[in-house]
Amino acid sequence: MLTDEHQLTAREQELLALIVTGSSNQEIAKHLSLAQRTVEFHLTNIYRKLNVRSRAGAVRYALLHHDCGGVGTTAGVPSQDDAEGSRHRSPSLEEQDGS
Repeated sequence: MLTDEHQLTAREQELLALIVTGSSNQEIAKHLSLAQRTVEFHLTNIYRKLNVRSRAGAVRYALLHHDCGGVGTTAGVPSQDDAEGSRHRSPSLEEQDGS
Protein backbone atom coordinates (compact mmCIF):
# COMPACT_ATOMS: atom_id res chain seq x y z
CA MET A 1 0.00 0.00 0.00
CA LEU A 2 1.12 3.57 -0.60
CA THR A 3 2.24 5.84 2.21
CA ASP A 4 0.18 8.97 2.88
CA GLU A 5 2.72 11.22 1.17
CA HIS A 6 2.61 9.07 -1.97
CA GLN A 7 -1.14 8.67 -2.30
CA LEU A 8 -2.53 9.15 -5.77
CA THR A 9 -4.71 12.19 -6.28
CA ALA A 10 -8.32 11.69 -7.33
CA ARG A 11 -7.36 12.57 -10.91
CA GLU A 12 -4.44 10.13 -10.87
CA GLN A 13 -6.74 7.39 -9.56
CA GLU A 14 -9.15 8.17 -12.38
CA LEU A 15 -6.37 7.89 -14.97
CA LEU A 16 -5.09 4.67 -13.45
CA ALA A 17 -8.57 3.18 -13.66
CA LEU A 18 -8.76 4.17 -17.32
CA ILE A 19 -5.39 2.65 -18.21
CA VAL A 20 -6.48 -0.58 -16.50
CA THR A 21 -9.42 -0.70 -18.95
CA GLY A 22 -6.96 -0.46 -21.84
CA SER A 23 -7.69 3.14 -22.81
CA SER A 24 -5.01 4.95 -24.81
CA ASN A 25 -3.65 8.35 -23.80
CA GLN A 26 -5.71 9.91 -26.56
CA GLU A 27 -8.89 8.16 -25.38
CA ILE A 28 -8.22 9.21 -21.78
CA ALA A 29 -7.64 12.81 -22.86
CA LYS A 30 -10.92 12.87 -24.77
CA HIS A 31 -12.89 11.15 -21.98
CA LEU A 32 -11.60 13.55 -19.30
CA SER A 33 -11.49 16.65 -21.53
CA LEU A 34 -7.74 17.06 -21.04
CA ALA A 35 -4.83 17.73 -23.34
CA GLN A 36 -2.90 14.59 -24.21
CA ARG A 37 0.23 16.19 -22.73
CA THR A 38 -1.64 16.62 -19.41
CA VAL A 39 -2.49 12.91 -19.44
CA GLU A 40 1.20 12.12 -20.03
CA PHE A 41 2.14 14.39 -17.11
CA HIS A 42 -0.29 12.61 -14.79
CA LEU A 43 0.95 9.20 -15.94
CA THR A 44 4.54 10.20 -15.19
CA ASN A 45 3.47 11.16 -11.66
CA ILE A 46 1.58 7.88 -11.26
CA TYR A 47 4.62 5.85 -12.36
CA ARG A 48 6.84 7.75 -9.92
CA LYS A 49 4.42 7.33 -7.01
CA LEU A 50 3.88 3.63 -7.67
CA ASN A 51 7.61 3.10 -8.30
CA VAL A 52 6.99 1.52 -11.70
CA ARG A 53 8.58 2.28 -15.07
CA SER A 54 5.77 1.66 -17.50
CA ARG A 55 2.05 1.56 -18.18
CA ALA A 56 2.16 -2.23 -17.81
CA GLY A 57 3.79 -1.85 -14.40
CA ALA A 58 1.08 0.58 -13.30
CA VAL A 59 -1.66 -1.78 -14.50
CA ARG A 60 0.00 -4.69 -12.69
CA TYR A 61 0.23 -2.63 -9.50
CA ALA A 62 -3.43 -1.61 -9.79
CA LEU A 63 -4.57 -5.18 -10.31
CA LEU A 64 -2.49 -6.51 -7.41
CA HIS A 65 -3.51 -3.66 -5.10
CA HIS A 66 -7.13 -3.29 -6.18
CA ASP A 67 -7.82 -1.18 -3.08
CA CYS A 68 -5.67 1.69 -4.38
CA GLY A 69 -8.22 4.31 -5.24
CA GLY A 70 -11.11 2.17 -6.40
CA VAL A 71 -9.50 1.16 -9.67
CA GLY A 72 -12.13 -0.13 -12.05
CA THR A 73 -14.90 1.91 -10.45
CA THR A 74 -14.52 5.07 -12.51
CA ALA A 75 -17.96 6.47 -13.30
CA GLY A 76 -18.85 6.33 -16.96
CA VAL A 77 -16.26 3.69 -17.81
CA PRO A 78 -17.81 0.25 -18.32
CA SER A 79 -16.02 -2.66 -16.73
CA GLN A 80 -15.31 -5.81 -18.73
CA ASP A 81 -18.31 -7.52 -17.12
CA ASP A 82 -20.57 -4.56 -17.98
CA ALA A 83 -19.51 -4.81 -21.60
CA GLU A 84 -20.13 -8.57 -21.84
CA GLY A 85 -22.85 -9.07 -19.22
CA SER A 86 -22.00 -10.41 -15.81
CA ARG A 87 -20.88 -14.02 -15.83
CA HIS A 88 -20.74 -14.20 -12.04
CA ARG A 89 -24.31 -13.66 -10.95
CA SER A 90 -26.18 -15.36 -8.16
CA PRO A 91 -28.86 -17.84 -9.20
CA SER A 92 -32.43 -16.63 -8.93
CA LEU A 93 -34.84 -18.19 -6.45
CA GLU A 94 -36.46 -20.15 -9.28
CA GLU A 95 -33.07 -21.56 -10.33
CA GLN A 96 -32.28 -22.52 -6.71
CA ASP A 97 -35.60 -24.35 -6.34
CA GLY A 98 -35.15 -26.12 -9.65
CA SER A 99 -38.37 -24.56 -11.02
